[in-house]
Amino acid sequence: MGARIVTLMGTIRHTFELGCRSGPDDSWLDITKRSAISIESLDVHRDAVMVRVLVTACRISRQGMAGKLTAAGLLGECTSRPGRNVSAWLARADTIDPAGLVTLTVVTVGVKRRFSIGWLLVAPAARRRGVATELVRHVLVQAQAAGASEVHVETLESWTDADAFWQNLAARFTPEG
Repeated sequence: MGARIVTLMGTIRHTFELGCRSGPDDSWLDITKRSAISIESLDVHRDAVMVRVLVTACRISRQGMAGKLTAAGLLGECTSRPGRNVSAWLARADTIDPAGLVTLTVVTVGVKRRFSIGWLLVAPAARRRGVATELVRHVLVQAQAAGASEVHVETLESWTDADAFWQNLAARFTPEG
């Protein structure tokens, strides 16, 4: 495993390299680990109400770009279209339902596929409980199973909480000096 971080014009791009090494702390990717957090595939029709609940909770928190987010927009981002396959998962933790959501987008250009985490949202009541880490672990395992050698994530420098999360996660993927 490895991670690269590039900043360009206020956008931070994290690239997680999958399966290329065994790192100092990549054991958290072990799919056999049990967690109090359950993760299920999202169905945009069946789970539309859950997505609305999550978006409302995030908008109320007013952190990051949550104030501009809409449930309809997020559900649209969770929908595949030609050349762009999207998989999404909902997390449930303790009494917090939904606790979070993550998407994996695979864009195909010719024979090349680019894997990226398009969205990662965690309900304010579920933050700092491992929900985001568990969602990312899940999506990275799914991406690797689908043949990904890299998974990309972009965030803005101004989203300090998101940047801190991704920086911390990237440190787990980076070999020690």
